[in-house]
Amino acid sequence: AIQQAFPGAHVDVVEIDPAVARSAVVHFGFAENNKLSLSVQDGRVFVRKQRRKGMKYDVVLLDAFEQSNVPDHMTTKEFLQELRDILTNDGVIAANSFQGTPLVPFENATYQAVFGTIHKLDTEHGNRIIFSRVGGMPPAIDLVDRAKALSVRFSDFAIASESAVAAIGVVEQQKGVNPLTDQFSPGNLLLSLRP
Repeated sequence: AIQQAFPGAHVDVVEIDPAVARSAVVHFGFAENNKLSLSVQDGRVFVRKQRRKGMKYDVVLLDAFEQSNVPDHMTTKEFLQELRDILTNDGVIAANSFQGTPLVPFENATYQAVFGTIHKLDTEHGNRIIFSRVGGMPPAIDLVDRAKALSVRFSDFAIASESAVAAIGVVEQQKGVNPLTDQFSPGNLLLSLRP
């Protein structure tokens, strides 16, 4: 989808599970080329390597799930700082996560500690997408205008619609909630509190 909409873009795909990577090739026609590469490794390790090389990205799409949560080591302030370091000055992050868990306020606080203002979109499937940008988020009306412009490029994929973008909201800071860190990331404990 990204290559179709932005033919000049270079896309690095990172997948930890070799079986998923094989399945993408065998069953979904995924093929590497000079603008599309696949690395089979942990996402945090990949980010750290790219940071050491001085690589910069305009956009990072973070979609890392275990059975019911994002892996703890990819929810911490230290990881998000490493991720921010590989973004360009106006670089954007969009992270797929879960809504309605006890982890949400901590996850919000962590993204806010690293990126400042964050926006979120709750989906009908129980996911929530966290958005932020190194240079700060534009006003919501600008997002709607940009979505209208992009919807033409992504028309085959039914994404970036005006109605979806209109549902994006700013996440308010919550007092008394500390960011998750490499030393304090009790995601598994928080998730065990689920009703």
